[in-house]
Amino acid sequence: MENNDVFLEKSLEREVSVRTICSELNNFIELKQSLNIILKHLQRISGCESVGIRLEDNGDYPYYVYDGFSEEFIEKENRLCMLDESGARISALESEGYLLECMCGNVIKGKFDPELPFFTRNGSFWTNSTTALLGSVSEKELLTRTRNYCNACGYESVALIPLKAYELRIGLMQFNDRQRDRFEPDLISYFEMIGEQIGIAVRNSLLYSQLKEKEELGRVLFEYNPIETIVVDREGRISMFNQARMKAGGRLPAIGDLMYLDYAGKHELDMRAELMECIASGTMKTFPELKYGAQFLTVTISGFSHGAIVTARDITVQKAAENALKKQSVDLSRQVKALSCQYEISDIIQTTNAVDDNCLSQIVEAIYRNWQSQVAVRLTVGGREYLSNGFRESSWCLSEKIRARGELGEKLEVYYQEDPGTDENNPTAVSDRQLFNAIINRLSRFIERKRIEKNLLESEQRFKAIADTIEEVFWITDPGNKKLIYVSPGYERIWGRSCESLYGNPESYLDAVHPDDLPKVREELENGKPGRGLEHEYRIIRPDGNSRWIWDRRFPHASNKLCIGVSQDITARKQAEDALKEACGKVEFAHEELLATRRSERLAFTGRIAASIAHEIRNPSTNVSLALAQLSETFAPEGKQKKYVEIMENNIERINSLITELLNCARPPELNMKPHNIHLLLNDLLVSAETKTVAKKITVTKEFTPYAAILKFDRKHMERALLNIVLNAIEAMPKRGGQLKIATEYNPKTFRIRISDNGKGIPDENIIKIFDPFFSSKPGGTGLGLTTCYGVIVSHGGTIEVESQLGKGSLFSVSLPV
Repeated sequence: MENNDVFLEKSLEREVSVRTICSELNNFIELKQSLNIILKHLQRISGCESVGIRLEDNGDYPYYVYDGFSEEFIEKENRLCMLDESGARISALESEGYLLECMCGNVIKGKFDPELPFFTRNGSFWTNSTTALLGSVSEKELLTRTRNYCNACGYESVALIPLKAYELRIGLMQFNDRQRDRFEPDLISYFEMIGEQIGIAVRNSLLYSQLKEKEELGRVLFEYNPIETIVVDREGRISMFNQARMKAGGRLPAIGDLMYLDYAGKHELDMRAELMECIASGTMKTFPELKYGAQFLTVTISGFSHGAIVTARDITVQKAAENALKKQSVDLSRQVKALSCQYEISDIIQTTNAVDDNCLSQIVEAIYRNWQSQVAVRLTVGGREYLSNGFRESSWCLSEKIRARGELGEKLEVYYQEDPGTDENNPTAVSDRQLFNAIINRLSRFIERKRIEKNLLESEQRFKAIADTIEEVFWITDPGNKKLIYVSPGYERIWGRSCESLYGNPESYLDAVHPDDLPKVREELENGKPGRGLEHEYRIIRPDGNSRWIWDRRFPHASNKLCIGVSQDITARKQAEDALKEACGKVEFAHEELLATRRSERLAFTGRIAASIAHEIRNPSTNVSLALAQLSETFAPEGKQKKYVEIMENNIERINSLITELLNCARPPELNMKPHNIHLLLNDLLVSAETKTVAKKITVTKEFTPYAAILKFDRKHMERALLNIVLNAIEAMPKRGGQLKIATEYNPKTFRIRISDNGKGIPDENIIKIFDPFFSSKPGGTGLGLTTCYGVIVSHGGTIEVESQLGKGSLFSVSLPV
């Protein structure tokens, strides 16, 4: 009676644990968290101090979760792969993977002899005394060379239970204890049943993770594709569009709209008919140049089983640039980057029941035949019933829903034909409930696995259909493992090299990069910040010798483990940009020549006018001056008449000075060229202007080049020209708190002087006029100061340039020959 109580107590404890474990396997959120909970139950049931679970990881089987083992033990035993003398893993000749060491490797690989007492028929290994086993059995009988580390650590009771997922071994459970006689055959059988459930759950979890990853990659590929894309169903109704379509401008389509219904009369072709033909035939058509209002578009329609993907590339700017280049127009504008055409992507995943009818019928019959009592079985999957032979309902029933993702009312019912009794002390009832729970969990894993496999296959097909039809190169890499996951066929079209070569060596695409661009590309790749995108342009050289320009964009996946990229051939765009730059350069050069000619002609004309005015005015003004001098002698020194004469004499003198200034700016000055230190001249200028800078509290900054500043120039004329610029800068600045900066730069051909201020600035329409004679924006100004300055600089063989922005100040740059 006492033994029966112990048996019942253990049975009930195991049933509770089975339910808890199955609940964790059915409803787990995170695999490691759930396995740690299950591990605690296994540790309690077994009574073992140390328990662990090994799972496959890149060909090896490290501990995924464990409890009770020391860190030293885990570090020593974590690896199972055999290594050669160089430390490399040894591949298994008889199968895929690597050779594994110790008894753990035998259990995982399924190498066992069921006739030996320490193996079970399901391939588990167990012993209640490692010391006795190692002392009585040879390595040949153990079928492997054991490390004996478990025994060296004092573990006597050891059990290794394989984790199976539909005959596929994916790892094992390990139970270690320093006490002997921890295990019994029925406990090992119980662990084997739990191991099979864990194996199936782990396998399904990995399949589910792969499905989610594929779906996420497909979503990212669709959302972040820079190409405007619209997906339609078989009726031609819009089902989805990406962010590029939202940013393209114009009216956004509404989900459910008929595609091309509002395009009537805007295309020469009946695009609605073309769309429906592609959907019906499942073919792809490209329309390289469609006129749509003021736009030119390249449109691609790709039909597939559930509809079509419509992509459009706006080539309006490209067409405008081509027309402008053909006409050689001076109105060439900056070319807008060509928009990448959009390609087909994505299809809505429709969950369908993919479980095989014959298989489900066989499962029902297996339950009917092997149940301990006479029963009738009904299995409901996806609304369809599968019945055992002679099915008949009764009032005694075990019934429970099958817990699988995407549940469609799945249910298993087992009807007893005679009262089975529900006494918890009834071993038969307990056993039936355990069997029923095991079947429920097996069916849950089976149905879930089938659905995951189907969805994963559909996701992969959609992803491949989209990526294989685009002209650009789409690729996905795992940078951490230096592994290429996917590259689209566009790589072969653009690089002229095979995709297989890139899979073999993911960095081989760099072999085609132009030698002049390769150092920059490598530097950008090495210095790129983790978790951030990168884009750059470079040239490649194809095997046929042709050079192509590439625009490469890459960005991290949301998990930061993968990198997704797009590489586009932009050779045509670069050629158009170069042609545009060349044309703009010619226009700018012609404009500068025209401006210089215009200034020279104005100065020459001003010179002729000045000479004529000087001759006609100076003679009469001289006679007036002499007459005033004689008249002045007849007036009393303090009389009003004397003061009036002085006023007239001053104005006559001012007229003569104005005529002299006009003559000086209109004709090249006679230069006395001698070597001078330009920095000393600039310092003297600032001393001359110090009174005004101090009065307006102007901050003066000097940034002089350390190179020798000895130049040949006429000091008097150069000082006058530069002082004029400095004084103009002071007058343009605020009443208080201005900033005046004088900087010099040296190169082997020219010496540049840069004078800048933070004044009110010069309007754009006046910059071209400031060196013209008689142009002035200052009240009472003669408009000859900068004209004279221009003449002095040009007569020295130099140039003067102006940059200005209203409200921010002006910069005068004087370049003199060295």
